[in-house]
Amino acid sequence: MGGVTRVLLLAPDVPPTPGALAAGPGIRYGELASVLRSAGHEVTLAAPEAGADAVWSPDSIASLARGHGAVVLGQGHADLGRAVARSLPDDLPVVVDCYAPGIIEAIALNEDPGMFPGFLERTLDLLRRGDLFLVANAPQRLYTLGLLSAAGRLNPTTYGDPPLLEVPFGVPAAPPGSPLAKVGRGVLVPEDAPLVLWYGGVYPWFDCATAVRGFARALQHHPDAWFVIVGGRHPRAHAPDARLLEALAAARELGVDERVVEAPWGPYDERIAWYAEADCAICLHHSGLETELSHRTRLVDLLWGRVPVVSSAGDVVGERAAAAGAGISVPIGDAEAAGDALIALLGDAAMRAAARVAAGRLADELAWPLVLEPFVRWLGNPRVAADRVSTDSWSAALRSLVRAARSARD
Repeated sequence: MGGVTRVLLLAPDVPPTPGALAAGPGIRYGELASVLRSAGHEVTLAAPEAGADAVWSPDSIASLARGHGAVVLGQGHADLGRAVARSLPDDLPVVVDCYAPGIIEAIALNEDPGMFPGFLERTLDLLRRGDLFLVANAPQRLYTLGLLSAAGRLNPTTYGDPPLLEVPFGVPAAPPGSPLAKVGRGVLVPEDAPLVLWYGGVYPWFDCATAVRGFARALQHHPDAWFVIVGGRHPRAHAPDARLLEALAAARELGVDERVVEAPWGPYDERIAWYAEADCAICLHHSGLETELSHRTRLVDLLWGRVPVVSSAGDVVGERAAAAGAGISVPIGDAEAAGDALIALLGDAAMRAAARVAAGRLADELAWPLVLEPFVRWLGNPRVAADRVSTDSWSAALRSLVRAARSARD
């Protein structure tokens, strides 16, 4: 049995509370805190604003970390990462959570290309400081090994046992209960109408426009169906509206805009009501590195909600759902195939029922206590990575090799 560790979690966002909005990073760290406490560890959950045990800022990291045996933070939070790299003692183990490919997402969002070099440099600082790295799936493991190699952290000391653990996004251990209230469906959509759900923000890598085109095809067979986009406009503007507006424009062009409606981003605990109402959900994406490295948290949660899903081929969660019979995978950008998948699900109650059962089986495998078990064990004896004390020497050796190669070439 491992010992008890005091763990400081530096959450990228505020964890969910009843009646409040929440996003994936806050959900992950709230669940992480809960599971670690249940396992006997002492946890300080800090967030960038009020709503957790403490509020962190780059200047407060050192004081917050005093007395803790490990610190956990997300790789995508590069500014915080630099503060961690520079202010924490060398003998304090730091866990870098890479479950979302932060560098790839930063490129895809492309808000200010001029800021990217600095973001990359700060991220590499954090990778050089980390002692354990959490990834969500096998493709992320390979990608993170590449990053660690670039940072000098894949070397003769770590080659045989890289400091990586696969810790995907999980779901609540208990299945969803009956929703306590409706979500206003009657205002937007007739109570008994077939309902196709798009749940969550429309980030640049998603393809909601093709989903709308597929829905327009499905309407030819199910003329009483409706398509509801829940939370398409991110309340904190983390997802730009361009892709959502593209989807709404497609609905107008196809003459189905009266059947494609928006609902606001709602409290985290009220999502169950939407899941209970939906006949199926759809989540399509464009091709690209983000897709290949993603671990779609919204798909994971839809599985927990026992909602049959139509998803694009190419991402780990969607492929797993389709293979298990919990949904249908369609080629990227193929509106006809997306429409046919919706037609099949909307028209076959037995297929939907079987998909819900399959989704429940997958959700049982993704319960938070199960997916976090390897990390809980590691925290029983947290340790500084074997190579970190010599990282500078490895980096110096690499620089020497580069200089030697240049000299030989010249």
